[in-house]
Amino acid sequence: MQKIMESSIKKINGMVHDPLAEDGGQKSACNLCMEKFDSEIRMEATLKCGHVACIKCLTEMSEKICHICRKEFKNEEIIKLYY
Repeated sequence: MQKIMESSIKKINGMVHDPLAEDGGQKSACNLCMEKFDSEIRMEATLKCGHVACIKCLTEMSEKICHICRKEFKNEEIIKLYY
């Protein structure tokens, strides 16, 4: 049971930003295209639901549905994250 709990905690910790991490706690790649975030084409962006992907993937999706929670969105609702 202890190993299962430790494994679950490790997985959860990998899903949240760590502000003390060397990269400032930011994810390094889009979880849709797996490309590294950058400051131009693959800029990190979030939806109102809080889920993150690169701006290119979000704006080019044919079905505007969050890839994680399946909530609908419009391009105007995509929020670019600047660091």
